[in-house]
Amino acid sequence: MSSNLAGIIPVAGHKSDIDLPWHHVLMPYDKNKTLIQHAVYNCAMIGCDSIWIVCDDSYQPLIRSIVGEKIEDPVYRYRAHTRHASDHKRWIPVLYCSTTTRDQQRRNNIGWSAIFGCLLASKTFGSLSKHTAPERFFVCWPYCKINSEALRTVRRKADKQPVVFSDRSLSVLSDDFLPFVCDNKALQDLRQHCYNLQVSMSNYREFNYLNLSTIFSILNNVDTCELQLDYKKISNWEEYCNFFK
Repeated sequence: MSSNLAGIIPVAGHKSDIDLPWHHVLMPYDKNKTLIQHAVYNCAMIGCDSIWIVCDDSYQPLIRSIVGEKIEDPVYRYRAHTRHASDHKRWIPVLYCSTTTRDQQRRNNIGWSAIFGCLLASKTFGSLSKHTAPERFFVCWPYCKINSEALRTVRRKADKQPVVFSDRSLSVLSDDFLPFVCDNKALQDLRQHCYNLQVSMSNYREFNYLNLSTIFSILNNVDTCELQLDYKKISNWEEYCNFFK
C-alpha cells in the first residue's frame, strides 16, 4: 500500500536580487514555462498526492492564476497500454498557503518555509482523517532547473523512505536547491532543531539569514540517492543569466 506523499514548494523567505513587480519564481526558463510550474511538475512526476505552495499573500493571486489549482499526473497521462486512458487520469490538487505573521518577522527563511509547509499539510489533512494525513513530504525548490524524468525512476523510493537526492555530490546539505523526502519523525526533529537554533541566537532575526545546510543538517543521517538531474541553480540574476549561456 502506498503512503500519502505531500509535495511542498517553498517560495517565501528567499533572498533574491531580482526585484520586479512579479516574483522570482515567475521567471521563464523555457518557452511558456516558469520556474514555479517546473517545481509543480516535478512534484507530480514523483507521485505526490497533494502539492502545497508556500508563498506570501501578495504574490499568491498571480502565482495561482499561472499554476492553477490542479495538475494531471504525467505518468498516468502517458500510459500507452491503457484501453480507456481518459478513465485513468489522476489529478493532483495544488493548494496555497502563507507563513504566519510571526514567522515572517522571526523566521523569514526559505528553509523554514519548507518545514512550515510540511507541518501545515500534516495538520490540515490529519485533522480530516488519519487516512488522509501525509506520511512523507517531498520538498522541491522553485529556484533551480532539474531533469524531471529522473524523478520518475525514484517514485517508489520516495513513497517508502526518507531520502536526500543529490547530483554530482551536491544536495540540500551543500546549500543547493535539490529535493529531498522526509517523514513525520524527521519533520518533528527539523522543527525542534530550528527552535533550538533560534533560542541560541542573541538576535532572533539572525535566523532569517541561515543557509540550508544549517537548517537541514540533521538530514545527514538520511540515505542519499545520487541521480543525473542535470541540476542548474537559478536563485539570483547572475545564475539566471548563466542558465541561458
